[in-house]
Amino acid sequence: MQKHASVTEKTVLALAIASLFTGAHAQETASEPDAASTVVITGTRVANRTALDTAAPVDIVSSETLKNAGTTEMTQALSIALPSLNFPRPAITDGTDTIRPATLRGMAPDQTLVLVNSKRRHTSSLVNVNGSIGRGSAAVDMNTIPTAIVKSVEVLRDGAAAQYGSDAISGVVNLRLRTDRSGGEASVTYGARKTEYELWNDAAPAGATWTAPAKRKRTDGQTGTISLWQGMPLGADGFLTLAAEYRKQERTERSGYDMRQQYPRLANGAFDPRELTINRFNAWYGEPELEQVTLFANAGINLSGGAKLYGWMSGQNRFARSGGFFRPAQDVRNIQSIYPDGFFPIIAPTVNDFAAAGGVTWTAGSWDMDASLGYGKNRMAYDIENTLNRSIGPTSKTEFYAGGYAYDQLVANLTGVRTVDVAAFSSPLNIAVGAEARREGYELFAGEPDSWRAGPVTCRAAFRLPRAPRCSRASGPRTRSTPTAARSAPSSTWKPTSRRSCWPRSRCAANTTPTSATAWPANCPGATTSASPSPCAARSRTVSARRPRNSRTSPPPRPTSSTACPSRSPPSARPTGSRWRSAPSRSRPRNR
Repeated sequence: MQKHASVTEKTVLALAIASLFTGAHAQETASEPDAASTVVITGTRVANRTALDTAAPVDIVSSETLKNAGTTEMTQALSIALPSLNFPRPAITDGTDTIRPATLRGMAPDQTLVLVNSKRRHTSSLVNVNGSIGRGSAAVDMNTIPTAIVKSVEVLRDGAAAQYGSDAISGVVNLRLRTDRSGGEASVTYGARKTEYELWNDAAPAGATWTAPAKRKRTDGQTGTISLWQGMPLGADGFLTLAAEYRKQERTERSGYDMRQQYPRLANGAFDPRELTINRFNAWYGEPELEQVTLFANAGINLSGGAKLYGWMSGQNRFARSGGFFRPAQDVRNIQSIYPDGFFPIIAPTVNDFAAAGGVTWTAGSWDMDASLGYGKNRMAYDIENTLNRSIGPTSKTEFYAGGYAYDQLVANLTGVRTVDVAAFSSPLNIAVGAEARREGYELFAGEPDSWRAGPVTCRAAFRLPRAPRCSRASGPRTRSTPTAARSAPSSTWKPTSRRSCWPRSRCAANTTPTSATAWPANCPGATTSASPSPCAARSRTVSARRPRNSRTSPPPRPTSSTACPSRSPPSARPTGSRWRSAPSRSRPRNR
């Protein structure tokens, strides 16, 4: 296997095919936002406060900066514009290959509060448990928001937890949506990854007839994106901004060369000829295959009396395929009649994301009021391809629906803001009050029974497990007690082992004598006839004797290795002085 790979050359090819402007009002020329005139709404409740007037610094990333980042992923574009935001790209991490978390200031992904138009965004249903960045957390998937709908992104780091609570320990990321009544833009982008890297390979087995290349060139990861947005009038002075995005990405693969022996040797001791023809680049270490469609709409309209109605809605469907770990042909988890060359399982999740929010703002006396209701749901379901259920045997399917999980969030909030003139202050005192109610739900749903059930193939030999039963309780090092079929062997062949290697009682209890010859695989010991005993059919248990507490009688001698140990007996028949005997009761004076 490859121990390390050094990248010697990496070239990213990107081609912008078309950029179309529609309507009379085209996109303005690219320019950095002016901090003296840019109004910030993150980290403050004061109206018309600019970036220079905020109590804590707020980073502002414009839509032009996102568009010129050289990527069509929202989170990747933010990681390029913001040094404190990282977007790692792990591989071979199951669902985390599809939903990748971002980190702010090196903290956990769920310690960053993500807002859309200052309203809380729901998190993904995936809990990262596969040893990647953000293990044990569930983060917001910002790639469910197309870059075309974003007007600007505001990032607050210092003092965020003091204003937004413990969900914002690392900071707040607020995505502000477009509010255009006219204009629009459409673009098509295409790119690929071209890489050349050296291979540092393990040594081949003694006498091997295959060799490994010293370096490798790859051109893969072709990615195409179609993106557009359009502003339309809504009523006399309202707006409706629509955005859509389609993205298709091919997988990348930067694996090493597997030098291991893949097939059993022939009868004459020679290597199998297939060792020379099998593909030894057998790991998908890199980007997954991905195809997604995203729709987003943002709207607002003025009502009578100074009230304003606003809302937005988004939906995304994402399908991805990433790899697991390769199972060689002679791996115990493989069935060679199904996969004679081994198999490479493919994890193919489907992610559906939906969000909708709406609210109204109005003036009540001196108070500026805002009431809103938002709902979001993320659902992830798994299909596993090119795999099998080892316990079912040769009749196992090769594709399974493995179930998944779903998360939903419902948030209602009410806020009020007003200013009060105080003579001692140079500017009016701003007062903000609010209340929020949030309900969160999480669901796990099972897949088809064959994806999780245990089939009839349950013997230890099929899984290369030890044949010894559970441990004895004799003093000194814990030892394995011999099965009935092996009692004729010298006791010295059963060496002391640790407790972890002993056979659990529940596993032995499940492996009873089979009723037919087909109940055990051919490679299981004693599977020739229907009357063959199970490896767990009979066993003895060494009885350890110890001195009972507060007993003056001498304990019986401990059984030796050549002495047959008694079977476990009910309490009425337990031997005196054994470990099952409870200690004599003591009389205790009452408290007076």
